[in-house]
Amino acid sequence: MIIPLNIAQICIYLYLKATLKSTDRYFMQLRRMISLIERPISTASANQRRWHGYHAYNPNVIVKLLTIYRAYYNFVKVSDKHGTTPAQRLGLARAPADINSIIYF
Repeated sequence: MIIPLNIAQICIYLYLKATLKSTDRYFMQLRRMISLIERPISTASANQRRWHGYHAYNPNVIVKLLTIYRAYYNFVKVSDKHGTTPAQRLGLARAPADINSIIYF
């Protein structure tokens, strides 16, 4: 017997299943791979001072690096769990792209 669900029950189910795990993982990988956007380093000296030792002087550099990383993450990096890239899972690509084809486009 199939029990019909109303929209509210479906929304509740989807809200309970929602997670930010993949988003958090993406940002963690991004911060680790690109030192220019890594979190500031706390100093041992007075009053919680922060040192932004690796940050870029020109924000345009970070925008360019983020664009390259986004293309790498979506079209080149193969997932260990799925064995495909996010672009392949969405049907945007047939196979992983070569990193040189992205950088030297």
